[in-house]
Amino acid sequence: MKNKLSVLITGFLILLSLPKSSFAAGVLVDCDKSPAFAKRQGAAVKKLEARLAKYEVGTPPYLALQSQIDRTNARFKNYGDSALLCGADGLPHLIVDGDFKHAGEFMLPGCVFLYTAGWIGWSVVNILALLHLRRILRRRKLL
Repeated sequence: MKNKLSVLITGFLILLSLPKSSFAAGVLVDCDKSPAFAKRQGAAVKKLEARLAKYEVGTPPYLALQSQIDRTNARFKNYGDSALLCGADGLPHLIVDGDFKHAGEFMLPGCVFLYTAGWIGWSVVNILALLHLRRILRRRKLL
């Protein structure tokens, strides 16, 4: 048993120590350095500013559009400041290659999803078991 465990641990450590090459190398760039990402931000803000020009300063639609422009700029700034990588289309892409630098993008939300789905499944199984038990008890006229 100890021999199998030591072989398993050694194999796991060897796998962790291997150099990892990301499939995204050369294809994806940091969002803050991506010209397509900056172009997409400019297009989004320009569209909102064109709508903003239709309203007088200080009116509720003007203030709402100004707030939306501020939120849009903040969203693009957050994407740029994070470690997300953008493609040629200027959109951030999820990296699912097992690299722990990108664990927050896919692995952690995936684990939360699996936990939640398991909890829901467990609840449904218990409800069905309870309904089955009630049906059996009704048949025997005990309930």
